[in-house]
Amino acid sequence: MTSNRKKLTKKTENAILKEYNHLCAICGASGPHIHHIDGDPANNKLHNLLPLCPNHHLTDVHNPTKNMDPLKLGLFRQYKDPQILSPQFEPIFQRLRFLLVSFEKEDQ
Repeated sequence: MTSNRKKLTKKTENAILKEYNHLCAICGASGPHIHHIDGDPANNKLHNLLPLCPNHHLTDVHNPTKNMDPLKLGLFRQYKDPQILSPQFEPIFQRLRFLLVSFEKEDQ
C-alpha cells in the first residue's frame, strides 16, 4: 500500500502549533504530533489539523476527532476547550444545534 502523505510545510506546521501554543489541543501536553482530523494525510489544510500529544494521537485509531461534526469542531477550535470533545458535552451540543436551527428558521 502506498501512502499519499504530503509533507507539511514549515509555515503550516508552525501556524497550527502556534494556534495551540505548541501544546496538545486536548490535554496541554508538550511535544504534540500533527493530527489529520479527516484521516487523509494528504489534506494539510489548517482546518483539518490539530496538535495532539502521542497518547491522544494514538487513542482509538486517531479518535477523538474522527467523524466529528464540523460545528462541534468549530466550537472546539474557537474556544480551545477539551470538554467540548467529551461525551458529557454531547447533550449540550445537541441542544445548541436544535436552538441554532430553530433561530435560523425564524429568520427566514
